[in-house]
Amino acid sequence: MQMCWKQEWAAAIGDIQDAIEHIDIAQGKLERRYEKNLDALAHKSGRHFDKWATRTIMKQIQTNKEGIAHCKVAKLLLKERQDHIYQMILEFGITNRGEDNRRLAVLLHGYKPGE
Repeated sequence: MQMCWKQEWAAAIGDIQDAIEHIDIAQGKLERRYEKNLDALAHKSGRHFDKWATRTIMKQIQTNKEGIAHCKVAKLLLKERQDHIYQMILEFGITNRGEDNRRLAVLLHGYKPGE
């Protein structure tokens, strides 16, 4: 099936939405790892203090914090791109963009403008 250029833009928005969802998953994994490292740090710096393990854990905590921050920035940038492409659709494109346009809804993969 061949799509028109307007639908290609909608498909691009949907692909970006999929990327945002994957970044959300990665961010969740980094946050869980960050929490585990905080628990390990509390354990290692307690009664059984281990200077080297503490340094290693602190380095991992810092890496996880940076990864979480990068995920947030990446999601914001991708959402801006989605909004830009959606404005292109509104300006140049799809005349049948009502709520009953099922093809458009499928291509957008759950993207909601302005979120």
